[in-house]
Amino acid sequence: MQGAMHFLDATGHTTVEWDTEVPESVEVAEEGFRRALADGQMATVETPRGREQVREFDPKTTTEITFIPAMAGG
Repeated sequence: MQGAMHFLDATGHTTVEWDTEVPESVEVAEEGFRRALADGQMATVETPRGREQVREFDPKTTTEITFIPAMAGG
């Protein structure tokens, strides 16, 4: 199974793809997922009910994740 993570950033966005047939790509994606959450970003997936937040990386069931940066208030 293949999937992609989209990180919204100052350059527009960065995409990281993985393929469950290529363990190294899953490791890179999982590290990116963990790092983004640690940086305060929110991971979201599209569901039949709309966009929902996810807190765990499951490369075997998720095909697309979008990260939304934390908003600065003030």
